[in-house]
Amino acid sequence: MLPYQFLLYSITFFLSGIFIASFQLSFLIISLIVLLFCLILIFLTFFYPEKSKFFICLAGLSFFILAGTSYFLFFKDLDLTPDCPDFLLSARKFMVNSFKRVLPVLESKYLTSLMFGEKYQLSQEFRDLLASAGVAHLVAFSGLHLTISTLLITGVISYFFSPGFSLLITIILISLLLLITGFRATALRAGIMMIAYLLASQVGRKIKPVIIVSLTALIIVLLKPAALTQDLGFQFSFLAVLGLIYIKEPLRRFLKMKNQPGILSWREIFLTTSSALIAVNPLLIIKFNQISLVAIVSNLLILGFVPLTLVLGYLIGFSAILSNHLSIILGWFAYILIKYQISVIQIFGRLNQIIQNSLPFTFFTNFGIVALYCLGVIILIYRNKAHDAL
Repeated sequence: MLPYQFLLYSITFFLSGIFIASFQLSFLIISLIVLLFCLILIFLTFFYPEKSKFFICLAGLSFFILAGTSYFLFFKDLDLTPDCPDFLLSARKFMVNSFKRVLPVLESKYLTSLMFGEKYQLSQEFRDLLASAGVAHLVAFSGLHLTISTLLITGVISYFFSPGFSLLITIILISLLLLITGFRATALRAGIMMIAYLLASQVGRKIKPVIIVSLTALIIVLLKPAALTQDLGFQFSFLAVLGLIYIKEPLRRFLKMKNQPGILSWREIFLTTSSALIAVNPLLIIKFNQISLVAIVSNLLILGFVPLTLVLGYLIGFSAILSNHLSIILGWFAYILIKYQISVIQIFGRLNQIIQNSLPFTFFTNFGIVALYCLGVIILIYRNKAHDAL
């Protein structure tokens, strides 16, 4: 077993232990389950002697299941995520007020949600439309938002400082952005992964994405054990990332699409959105009895304009310090972009609601749909691995 595999299995078993413990089973029952799992692995060594070392190693690593269970039982109410300091709250409030001065009510609330992940600013009706249109991720501070913010930060400071010092400043500013968002699971996942990527790039090392994802999940769960089972944002965020890792490339090959972004990066947006949706749709069906059939189209129409909208949001906030007139001019450009995005959300959100009402979702058909769905995804990934083996 390679070192990265050892690490990956250890983290997987630890998280599995937390997941099992969330069902409120006694430690004795969980220990018996782990013992049975070990016996099965040892039994398999007689049928597959060439893999006996691997099975025995897995049996030894199953200790981490009990470690995860113990951690959850002792620290299930733990929450070590820090609160946002007052000076950052004041900065965020200043920017939000600058949006309110230059934009109508709905548009300013949408920009605030887009910038800081504060979806509670929006009405329940509009949040339902966001979910129905398949673009609810826009108002969750995630990898897209942090990537754009990081590129803006590094693009500016790299002109003035050395690479090492620029990296340090970037990490500090990313941490401040996470504090502003309240260390939500989606933001924390994006932040940790971004910092890991920056550090790996600085030292010239390539790290397997699944290792970064696993370590990120471990850090978040250690800070807040309940996040694994009770935080839907955590679950959707990591499912989406795993979809990008395991489904995006097989999907591109299956559709025979060019390995080029295309105009306004439409191919990249299509593949990214589709692979993430394929990964999260089973959870959407089980948890909410719904699925967005228009998500790909609505994301194609909106995502290309989100980076410019975020940039204008930052410029409005900073320009308000210097000149109110300048922030108003920038607000006009922002209004056009935001109005367009809101229109797309309203049109496709309502369209999907009409379609959704005609679909026969029930408790039993949901699991049947999910089972067939997962089978199709497994076949897609397996075909891609078979293709790589040729």
